[in-house]
Amino acid sequence: MRLAPLIVFLLLLGLAPTTSAQDATPEPRPGEGTIRGRLVHQGSARGEPNADVVLYALTAAGEAGLLRTTSDAEGRFEFAGIANDDTAYLIGARVSEIPFGSTIRFEPGETLREVEIEVFEAIRDTAAIATGPVQIRLAQGCTHLRVWHTHELRNDAKSVIHIPESERASSAPIATITLPPGAVGFEMPMGAQGLEKVGGQVRFWGPLYPGTQELEFGYGIDNTDSASALPVAMSRGAPRVRIVLPAGHAEPSADGLRSVGPVDLDGLVHDAYERPALGSDERMTLRLPAPAPLPPGELRLPRSRLLLELDDVALSVNEVHSIQAAEAKPASGPPLLCLPTPPNATDLRFSAASRSMGLAQDPSGVLAIHGPVPAGESSLVFSYQIDSSKDPLLFERTFGSEIELLELVLADTGVIATTTRLHRRRPVRDGDRNYLALEGFGIAPDETVSVALQLRKPGGGMSGALAAGVVAIAGIAALAFLLAPLRDDDEDDQSADSGPSMERQAIYKAIDDLDEDLATGKLSTEDHARMREELRARAVALLRNERDGPRTPSPPPPTVAYCSRCGAKVQTGDRFCSQCGKALPTGTNPGKQESAA
Repeated sequence: MRLAPLIVFLLLLGLAPTTSAQDATPEPRPGEGTIRGRLVHQGSARGEPNADVVLYALTAAGEAGLLRTTSDAEGRFEFAGIANDDTAYLIGARVSEIPFGSTIRFEPGETLREVEIEVFEAIRDTAAIATGPVQIRLAQGCTHLRVWHTHELRNDAKSVIHIPESERASSAPIATITLPPGAVGFEMPMGAQGLEKVGGQVRFWGPLYPGTQELEFGYGIDNTDSASALPVAMSRGAPRVRIVLPAGHAEPSADGLRSVGPVDLDGLVHDAYERPALGSDERMTLRLPAPAPLPPGELRLPRSRLLLELDDVALSVNEVHSIQAAEAKPASGPPLLCLPTPPNATDLRFSAASRSMGLAQDPSGVLAIHGPVPAGESSLVFSYQIDSSKDPLLFERTFGSEIELLELVLADTGVIATTTRLHRRRPVRDGDRNYLALEGFGIAPDETVSVALQLRKPGGGMSGALAAGVVAIAGIAALAFLLAPLRDDDEDDQSADSGPSMERQAIYKAIDDLDEDLATGKLSTEDHARMREELRARAVALLRNERDGPRTPSPPPPTVAYCSRCGAKVQTGDRFCSQCGKALPTGTNPGKQESAA
């Protein structure tokens, strides 16, 4: 059985060609199984000698393994001593730039499997190619309309049609598809081969195996604010063109295009439109009205945690966002949540659970969740890297949604972190590693959080400019701390501008004290969580009031105060805690949290 070209190509070109790739993948799990095979040319008994043969193993738990060998003079090869359980095996060989392969699973109790992989002759004659229908699927993203093409080609010959790289400069492609002006973010399935984007065209050079094969690729067009036109033209034409959009999207129009009713794709209802044959020299213009504005945020981000590790090469970032849905959200056309990523982020990776929520990326880098999302709390997890050649490195994040609590945890690899938006928590130790901890409350949807990161120089020195900045920030923090207790005695004399900011600094200090009391056993986990949440809520209220200005009245403060040492309630006029004897600010008011002791 011949593998789909995508799988074979991924097997051969993604894993086999380099020794480093093989070294990075362990060998398959050992066992009593043996696979014996032969590479045989189609229509004859002639074997293919000296061909690289790759065995790729994938267990039910997702563990990968890799082995490789070379076929002998008769095209024979063998892989022995491998597990004969439910592991799936992919076998592939590459002959004259073209991959061929097969899939194998052992039956229960079976220890020997024999396989014959048919190798087709390669030809350049494209006369035996027939075109099938074309489908263009559209999906609304956060900033772009995502366009995905599927073109069907049929090879009626008994050979593989392929234009070698050495002949492409003087040959016509097997197929050419026109891209619209302004198309960005070109992508194709992992392992796809023979497809390339050149200017405003996508070209396919093969291999095209006997039978039916699909060409797939996608791109984005900016369609968020205005109508746009999408040209559809293919060098070989098509017997039918189908346009598919999520139900409810603005209806497209084009000459000869008609509605054919709803269709189900991946569990989501779409509206389908078709037009008859498109000639090889014909161009259809698909007109797309501007989409309706995205609905207001359907999901909340109560907490987000960013884990950072900086070295001389890159800043590695792992983000975990807590997503809350009041009710289950089914798969939808428009995004349920838009979350920007840094423009200089590379090697973006999603967790499997995040992908199951319909996570996709716009060409601008914005992540869109299309659902389904279950009711309650879920986690959105992804990672990326940022080049760290700049010193210091300015790490900036904008989240597009309000975040009630942002935690930034930085592996202490000798790094200096400078920020004015986040306040410091006590360092965290996990195993044999230390982590710097920063946090911020009430991050606004369009707010940019900036952290300057710099590795300490050998000997512990830092640049003069950075040192001056650190000293200045430390001085401001010390001033806020020294003045905070005075506010309790002279609050009425504070200006409206400085009061909330000073109170926030005092709350941050109180939170730090609570964390210390928890670490030293002075507070129970329950009391710490309750008191910390009340202080956090007050800090968020102050931040919102500062952003909204004097037109928005400050929310009423909590009506209960607590001793930061033992957690006992205190009453108006108390000078000392009745439980532990700790001195309290003069005239403790139950309308305020005790925060600056």
